[in-house]
Amino acid sequence: CDWSSDVCSSDLTANPYVAQGLTAESVKWALTTQFQYWQPLVFLSHQAVVTLFGMDPAAHHLVNALLHAVNAVLFFLVLLRLRFPLWAGALAAMFFAWHPLRAESVAWVSERKDVLVGLFWFAAILAYIDWVERGRTARRYALVVLLFALALMAKPVAVTLPAVLLLIDWVWLNRRGESLG
Repeated sequence: CDWSSDVCSSDLTANPYVAQGLTAESVKWALTTQFQYWQPLVFLSHQAVVTLFGMDPAAHHLVNALLHAVNAVLFFLVLLRLRFPLWAGALAAMFFAWHPLRAESVAWVSERKDVLVGLFWFAAILAYIDWVERGRTARRYALVVLLFALALMAKPVAVTLPAVLLLIDWVWLNRRGESLG
């Protein structure tokens, strides 16, 4: 397997670029390869774990679990910022954290893309709400765009984020009457 085509296994232990950790060669590979789709943040995060802890599978699982826990907290914070009652936000975040589709991403090390896209997705929503409610500065908007770009670098499903932000604008932030400009 030359890791330049989609016929390679998703087994991280068989990936020589992940196994060498963060090196100039492996970072270049992560930024330029199209394994299934462009997901450089996923490979860079695995390379960082290998650099810090070696090929220990427990470390990879722990990172996934920590990212998942952060995602549940960010989801809870998003719901609070959208003025959901505390109990409803806590209940929704609990179901998010315990749902089998989310837990699968923690248990399956090569599913790092799901926890990474969640991290930047929820952070982008929080940054967007901050931009709307606390001042529409270029710096705050640049943060939203950066977090959106990072989410895209983890998993292409993040392309739906602008539609979600429009929905949040319309339903929760009551920005229906504002011009699109």
